[in-house]
Amino acid sequence: MSDKNFWAIIDASISEDQSKQATTLAADLSQLNKDQLIAFESSYRSKLEAAYRWDLWAAAYIINGGCSDDGFDYFCDWLISRGQEVFNTALENPESLIGIATPWDTEFEEFRYVMMDVMSDKHKSEFPMPTKARPMSLAGEEWDEETVGNKYPKLAAWVENNISVTPTQSRTLTPKVSFWKRLFGKT
Repeated sequence: MSDKNFWAIIDASISEDQSKQATTLAADLSQLNKDQLIAFESSYRSKLEAAYRWDLWAAAYIINGGCSDDGFDYFCDWLISRGQEVFNTALENPESLIGIATPWDTEFEEFRYVMMDVMSDKHKSEFPMPTKARPMSLAGEEWDEETVGNKYPKLAAWVENNISVTPTQSRTLTPKVSFWKRLFGKT
């Protein structure tokens, strides 16, 4: 499947309501024959591979206040679900997610299951095993949890200013103290 066709399907499904987007995407994918659906899923995997990078994991860590392996997968699903422009711009500059992401809530796990559900429901089949394995390691330069906010200071400041703070949490921070250290009780 061409990138143009893949992104046209994604772009047509975009919604701020993830359940609605999953429903729209499922309806659109149900129009594809089995080979087209396999090609769509292969394109999806290639986008995951392109996003399998340390810099995007750093952005996910900052935006979500931490990020496990699975959490990073679901962040990448969210990123793909936002469409071609958001995806490509984030690959160039993860801080471009300022104002697009939702602090502490930027994952879309259900997105990855839509394709499998359509394949199972419509074609009574499963996807073939991928011909290409996921990269064994992330591309780019590894970062440290203690200093990841320094990698993208604008993104970290934006998240800090846009998270809900309980009355017991202080909003006064020195510039070198990151929001997750405050929230996790580290100094």
